[in-house]
Amino acid sequence: MITLRRHALLVVEPQVWLAVATAQPEMLVRHWAKRGWPLIVRRPYASEPELTDRVVPLGLPLPPNEGKRRLSFRVPMEALSPFSASVWPQAVTAQPSMTAARLADIKRLDALAQRHNVTPEPTGSLLWGAVTGLPYLSPSSDLDLLWRVDPACLDIHAFLADLEQTAATLHTPLDGELIFSDDRAVQWRELVSASPGDEVLVKSLTGLSLHPRAHPARLTAG
Repeated sequence: MITLRRHALLVVEPQVWLAVATAQPEMLVRHWAKRGWPLIVRRPYASEPELTDRVVPLGLPLPPNEGKRRLSFRVPMEALSPFSASVWPQAVTAQPSMTAARLADIKRLDALAQRHNVTPEPTGSLLWGAVTGLPYLSPSSDLDLLWRVDPACLDIHAFLADLEQTAATLHTPLDGELIFSDDRAVQWRELVSASPGDEVLVKSLTGLSLHPRAHPARLTAG
């Protein structure tokens, strides 16, 4: 059973994928299909039908040496399955473009994750380089991580304080979001910098909205 959520990686059934890929001019797309690499769930465009459980909007971001464009697809739900391979931290650190400084950063972030019992999910160039082995990471790439958190099981304030302190020690800028149990997300730096009376931008699979920052545990309620 597939649960549609932002950043979910889904594998397309080979025959369906190859049929979709052959309509694309980029050779990399056909190679992608043959290798069985996943696509990522994306927010539907305004011009597309509303999100349903029948056809899923998916994206494929090309690496910098292929133009860094984002390709879009729509695939029937029955042709999809979850991408189950683990990428943190082994596949992340095995990328050819990993530097000693980035490896040290990953080690610090993994220690943070273990302290709070929260496994980060790489996204952006960090993710796609780990999944494909292609040169997504560049010298200017940030470390993009998603942290799925449940306020019932985690002290959000303590976690954010530790995350901010750890980020200040890294060689590479740290980007990413906290994703709450209802699958709504907020950029973690915005949560750290906002005052209780401020509003923060909350992202979901279907859109964007502003919510009071007052308390992270209640951030996405309502």
